[in-house]
Amino acid sequence: MNTAIEKAASTRYTQKSWLDRVRAHPAGNVSLIFLGAIAICVVISLAVPDQFRFLSTANVNVLTRAIPTLGITALGMGLLMISGEFDLSIGATFGLSSYVMVLCYSLGYPVLVGVAAALAIAAVIGFINGWITVYYGIPSFITTLGTLFIFRSGARLVSQNKPLMFAPPEWFEFMTVGKFMGIQMQFVWFLVLAGLSWLILNRHTLGNHFFAVGGNPMAANQVGINVPRTKIAAFVWCALMAATAGVLAITRVKTATTDPQVFMELEAIAACVMGGIALTGGRGSVVGIVIGAVMFHLVKDVILLARLPGFYLDLFVGLVIVFGVTLNQVAKKRY
Repeated sequence: MNTAIEKAASTRYTQKSWLDRVRAHPAGNVSLIFLGAIAICVVISLAVPDQFRFLSTANVNVLTRAIPTLGITALGMGLLMISGEFDLSIGATFGLSSYVMVLCYSLGYPVLVGVAAALAIAAVIGFINGWITVYYGIPSFITTLGTLFIFRSGARLVSQNKPLMFAPPEWFEFMTVGKFMGIQMQFVWFLVLAGLSWLILNRHTLGNHFFAVGGNPMAANQVGINVPRTKIAAFVWCALMAATAGVLAITRVKTATTDPQVFMELEAIAACVMGGIALTGGRGSVVGIVIGAVMFHLVKDVILLARLPGFYLDLFVGLVIVFGVTLNQVAKKRY
């Protein structure tokens, strides 16, 4: 009798410990919510397939095309937020860098030269944002808010508000936005870049430095970490991810414009917060960023499938930011 009771108690303790370990992970809570949301959507789709086409091929294709743009920009924003900073200029970087790529190609240069030019422009933008922020002590929110308007105006100056058609070589189109074994290539790129981000954050010294400078810059400096260089590297990475997302998006739509990417920055931040990235820095995970980006579009998809008003998405984003920060603070104090 006592043995049975002890076994039951041991089982409950093990289960509780497992749940606590999951919830202690930066992406633990959102992972549980994500799995629950997916399960509910699948059940409803199987129950009423004609009214809720969540599992239809067309809907899956829409999701795998839409998620990478937000997901890749969120990968850059997430690592920057872990280092304790923000970048509100990624929408301008997205538009300017991709336009430069198409402009180079239209002038007769190989498409890969255009891609290199786009990434180079993004790296310069990221360096400028980081340098101004760390060497002049200006909050990154203010720095990048200012450069958002500067680079957006610069993009319009380059383009003269004229769109450019983009007809890349077939091999480039296939490698970026084609399909391989039924899978959208831009989604494959998203997963590849997520894997690279995970390696940087968890298997490279730079990732440890991101966590250190985001958690406590003074302590990081005292143990020999070059805080300015680390933060500038995070800004450059963020800008490069925005440019990469722009290259993929422009290749898909075949037209390059410098129109403002409204709310792109806020959506990336919202996806990161949803994925457990702390707004105060020093806490987060790539898994959480990926889940946050997928969850963001999952909610948008459910709203469309359920034929709900579009402003419900804005309501959801606001709730995510408020409750996401609250959950991060609770998890930080508890674990």
